[in-house]
Amino acid sequence: MRKVLVRVLPALLLLGVLLHVSFRAVQAQEGYTPQDAINFAAAHPAFASGLEARPGWTATAYTGNATFGIWHVEFWDAEGEALGWADLSLEHNLVYSWAADYGTTEQQNAEAEDAIRTFLSSNAEVMDLVGSLDGVNLYVEYAYWDQRWAAYIDLGPNSVYVTMRSASNPPMGLEDLELGYIYFPNI
Repeated sequence: MRKVLVRVLPALLLLGVLLHVSFRAVQAQEGYTPQDAINFAAAHPAFASGLEARPGWTATAYTGNATFGIWHVEFWDAEGEALGWADLSLEHNLVYSWAADYGTTEQQNAEAEDAIRTFLSSNAEVMDLVGSLDGVNLYVEYAYWDQRWAAYIDLGPNSVYVTMRSASNPPMGLEDLELGYIYFPNI
């Protein structure tokens, strides 16, 4: 009898712990709706301005395995193309992971180009490499996944790709830009 109790007791304790953890995770989801999760993810800096620039976007949210109390949210544009996803906890007000699978619109890039050109023209490190941006084609984009602006400085075989980020909020801001990385695509 004692041998049976020694073997069964740890299993019962483990089962009790697992049930308690599962109950707490389900409890964490009570009171929240899929729309709450969508709203929370849509307000995240990785998605807010990108979704705002894409009228008609849609989203879905589900909890799946509720062990950790995590919601998974997926976004699509009006044509059904995937825009990204987020895994989040409403209880902890935290987005754990996300991917934004879209770039900025042409209008957003055009609006940012002057500010980025001005910043790059005043950056000694960039100017030391390229000399001048006068008459140089500049291609601007925003990498949502990295929360950085980027500029391809078209100098033919000597082209340079530069990233920058706003030191102030929001991440897509063009004020207080700081140099990030400089890449040399043709090396």
